[in-house]
Amino acid sequence: MEPVGFVGLGLMGSRMAGRLIETGVPLIVYNRTEEKAEPFAALGARVARTPREVAEGAAVTITMLLDSAAVRAIFKGGEAGQGLLDGCRHGHTHIDMSTVGPVASRELALLAGLSGVRFLDVPVLGSISPAARGELILFVGGEGSDLERCRDLLSRLGRTIIHAGGVGQGNALKVVANMMLARMVEALGEALVLGLRQGLAPEAIHQMLQAGALASPMWDRTAMLIAGDPPVHFPLGHMCKDLRLVSDRARDLAVKLPVHEAVQSLFEEAARQQPAACDYSWLVRWLLERSDVP
Repeated sequence: MEPVGFVGLGLMGSRMAGRLIETGVPLIVYNRTEEKAEPFAALGARVARTPREVAEGAAVTITMLLDSAAVRAIFKGGEAGQGLLDGCRHGHTHIDMSTVGPVASRELALLAGLSGVRFLDVPVLGSISPAARGELILFVGGEGSDLERCRDLLSRLGRTIIHAGGVGQGNALKVVANMMLARMVEALGEALVLGLRQGLAPEAIHQMLQAGALASPMWDRTAMLIAGDPPVHFPLGHMCKDLRLVSDRARDLAVKLPVHEAVQSLFEEAARQQPAACDYSWLVRWLLERSDVP
């Protein structure tokens, strides 16, 4: 197998890169903060010093970054001629797994296309544990032929691959998914507020949630969220960023999403009162505390 380039070794990217190495994929890695990349050398990866160096050694590259500005910065490079696109050969395929929204994805695809680079947007659903196990859900936007060429690689990262349509549609589907995810967390918080204030046991609330049509893995966090702060799997600040993408898309499409607007407002308020690096599900604790539920 030819080497694959991987850029972005944060909470999710580090687990995804580790999973690829675990499944036998030779990697060339790059991270803006070099110390985050160094441990991957011990796992057999080659550590690049510039984004260009990543692309020069690989026919396929992946970015897993915070937002579209970060992806553009990698495409262009910190120094002239050192960007990822500077090192791509004609026919190179780039897979952006960042959550950037459909408009930004299409803009990035246009930039890539100017350098003769094929482009897939493949945002993911799932947190660090599924990422480490290769059990993410992947939303793919792009040409079907490009997906098929990369399917084996992507299947090492995800248990489910959904081809949503052309470039940008992977991110269009991710916008919908994150809107629903945020609502579920907020709904759990309000359910606990109402239930606990009535004197119901947490175990009874959890059993009710999992007993029928409402059942979801989300509710298995109930006891942990009542007990204290959850470990960080998806930072609260990242969720706020993604909810802004939902609002941007609704505005572009002239769609009214009144419940989303209310939920987003709660997340933004919570983030102002808690370090944004805490887990997004901390919203449940915040709702309990502000309602004086012990």
